[in-house]
This record gives sequence, structure tokens and C-alpha cells, in this order.
Amino acid sequence: MEKRDTLEPMGLSLEESLRVLPLADLPPGFASRVMAQLAAQPQAATPRFQLQFLDVALAMGLSSFVTLLLVMVSWYLEQTGVGWLPNLLLRAEQAAQSPTAVLPWVIVAAIIAAEVVLGAFVCVQLWQDRPYAVG
Repeated sequence: MEKRDTLEPMGLSLEESLRVLPLADLPPGFASRVMAQLAAQPQAATPRFQLQFLDVALAMGLSSFVTLLLVMVSWYLEQTGVGWLPNLLLRAEQAAQSPTAVLPWVIVAAIIAAEVVLGAFVCVQLWQDRPYAVG
């Protein structure tokens, strides 16, 4: 690579120019003028996340699909004679009689209650943030 004896601003890249060329002082009052211009500009409000109809419809469609899939798998297993549901119900009854086995049921009930509350919260937020028709 050849060495440059003279500084040619047009031949330097921006990075090289910032490193090699001397820096000039800012004009007096430059920063205050720039700040005054920025303060005079209207500031855009930060966008707020809003759930749209598609967000809710997609979630409801997916949950409906999963529910339908579980029902179909359950029906198929019952038809094939696996009998997993009666075995599960029998174990649940046995576990309900044990005082130490109540905690998992309480945890499951708490999770279901939290999901219901969260769903209600999302519905309330959607109702409050609904777009109003103009006209």
C-alpha cells in the first residue's frame, strides 16, 4: 500500500478523515441553537402497543384447534380400547383422598384461575382501546 504524503480529503474514506484530518472548533452558540431547534420540533408520542383483532382471533383459533385436537385424540384412544381416561380418573380419585396430593390440584386450579383472569384482563383492555368510528 502506498503512503500518502499529502492529505487529500476527497481521497480519504470517512473513517480515515475523522482520524487524520484536524478537527475544527464549533461556532459559538452552536449547541444552544441546535437544542432550541430540537425543542421547537413537535415530539412524536411513543407508540403504544395495542392488541388488534387478528391477535385475539389467532389466539382463539389456535386454542380451539388444540382443544379439538385433544378431544379427537381422547376419542381415538377410547375407540381403540386404550382406556387411558378411566385410569386417569381412578388415579385422580386416589390422589384426592391423600392429604399430600391436594397441592398439585390446588396448583392446577390456581393456574386455570390465573388464565381466566388474564383472559378477562385482555378482553377489558381490548374493549377500552377499541377504535372509534368517525363519521
